[in-house]
Amino acid sequence: MLAKSEQQVAVPEQSGAQHRVVQRTEGMEVSRDALLPPIVKLVQATTKDADKYGPGKFVRTDTEEVFDVLEVVPLVSKVTQTKWPEDFSREAQPMCWSSNGITADPGAEREGQLCHQCPFFSPKPQKGKGREMCETGHNLILQDAATYTPFGMRLRSTGNRVMGLLSSPSIAQKAVVRLYSEKVTGDSGTWYQLKAKTVRQLD
Repeated sequence: MLAKSEQQVAVPEQSGAQHRVVQRTEGMEVSRDALLPPIVKLVQATTKDADKYGPGKFVRTDTEEVFDVLEVVPLVSKVTQTKWPEDFSREAQPMCWSSNGITADPGAEREGQLCHQCPFFSPKPQKGKGREMCETGHNLILQDAATYTPFGMRLRSTGNRVMGLLSSPSIAQKAVVRLYSEKVTGDSGTWYQLKAKTVRQLD
């Protein structure tokens, strides 16, 4: 789907001091995908091209830049819902999902249906209930503290542990946070856990 880019500029009329407003990019079309921020993800051992980037590293998917740590300002967070097959597999594909935690996305098993009416809806992260219920996650918009570049990051259930800090009223849009990873082992195997630490408050 395409969106018109509509920057306005005032242009003098030939007849005098009156101005009319025209579109500087009138007639041009920009893909909505081009308006989305780039995505940065935490590489796991099972991630495609993990050997290339290195497990535990952060990779920017459009430029393939690799980072050991990120220093960011948390801007926006949205709750997501994902229904996975009950049999655990790191290669499994979701059965149903919602990018806003409200309505199932196009292509999902319950496409267009309200999440809170679904019997598998999980209003908060589930503990000790296996994969029967939807997995609560978050979509984040973060800003690089050095370059001011915005980017997105998608958190699954194991990443939710940092949300208490990132969404705190004293931190969100008000502080620089360092994101890093630590290798941990649990019942389902070994993975790199996302960690967060406050660096400083913004001026």
